[in-house]
Amino acid sequence: MARFSYVSGGLRLGLGGGTYLGTSNHYDGLLVLSFAWPRILRSELSAAAEVKWVDLREIFYDFELAVALDTSVDLVARFTRHYAYPATTYFGLRFNSRQAMAEHLDQFRFRAGFLPSDETRKVSAAIEFNLHFFRTPLTQLLLTLNGDIPIERGEAFLSSFRPEEIRYQADLMYERRAGKGLYAFAYGRYDLLMPVDVAQRFGSSFGLGLGLKNQTYFKKLEKNFRFVVFAGRNYSHSHDIGLAVGINTTGKPVNLGGDLQMDFKPGEFRSLYELFVEFGSTPKIRPFLALERMTAETKDKSFSRFLFGLELFAWH
Repeated sequence: MARFSYVSGGLRLGLGGGTYLGTSNHYDGLLVLSFAWPRILRSELSAAAEVKWVDLREIFYDFELAVALDTSVDLVARFTRHYAYPATTYFGLRFNSRQAMAEHLDQFRFRAGFLPSDETRKVSAAIEFNLHFFRTPLTQLLLTLNGDIPIERGEAFLSSFRPEEIRYQADLMYERRAGKGLYAFAYGRYDLLMPVDVAQRFGSSFGLGLGLKNQTYFKKLEKNFRFVVFAGRNYSHSHDIGLAVGINTTGKPVNLGGDLQMDFKPGEFRSLYELFVEFGSTPKIRPFLALERMTAETKDKSFSRFLFGLELFAWH
C-alpha cells in the first residue's frame, strides 16, 4: 500500500491505496483515509480516525476520542469495525511518556524470533510495556503488559501468515526494597489465551504470589548477575513457580550475556536458554540465540525448538 500524508501544525490527513497479497479472504483493492488531530484547539481533546474502503463495497473503520487527564494519561473511547468482526466499542486508559518529568512508562520492549526448524510456526513476536505508579525511595507499584503472538507458516513466501493465537499477560506488582541490592514483591497475574479465527473459547488464569529479585527489571543490564524467583497460588492450575538468572557484562559499548528462565506448573515445565549481544543507546539493540523447551505430561504439548532474532528496548 502507498500512503500520502498532509501535515499542518498538529493536524494530519492521510490518503492511501493498495492491494492484498495471497488469498486475504478474496479481498483485492483497498482505499484508506486517515485523520488525526491531537489537542484540538489547544484543549485536552484529541481525535483520530481511519476508514478502509475494501473493493469499493465494504467499509471498515476505527474512530477514537481521547481526553488528557494529565501530561501522560489519557481517557480513551474507541469505536471499531474490522473485517469479519462485529462493530465494537472500547473504553480505557492510555499511558505515555509525552513529558519526561511526568512519565509513567519505564520500558518498551519489542521481540521478534524466527523458528527455522519448527514445522508449524514461522515467527514468534512479543511486545511488552512496564509502567510505575506511586514511586517512593522504598516502594513502588509496577504494571507490566505483555502480548505474545506466534505466527504460523504459510504455503509460500508471499502468502497469508495468520497468528496461531494471542497470549496476553498483565502483572500488577507491589515492590519494596528489602535490603542492599534486594527487592521483595507481591504480585497479581492475569493470563489470557485468545484463539484466532477458530470457534474455540478463550482460556484464562489468575494467580497471586510472592517473590524476590536483585533489581527491578530482570531484562535491564544493571548488574553482572541478575535473578528473580517467585512462587504463588494459581486459581486455575494449583500453583506457579518461576526462576530466572542472568550473567552479563555491563557499562561497555557492546555487552555480552546469557539468561536462563524456568517456569513450573502442574504437569508442565518450560525453560528458555538464551545468549545475546546488546549495543546502542535508544533503543538498546539485542540480537539473540535461544533454545526453548517444554516438557509436559501430554506428549503433543512437549517440544524443543531453536530460535534466533532481535529485541529492541527503550528504557525511560
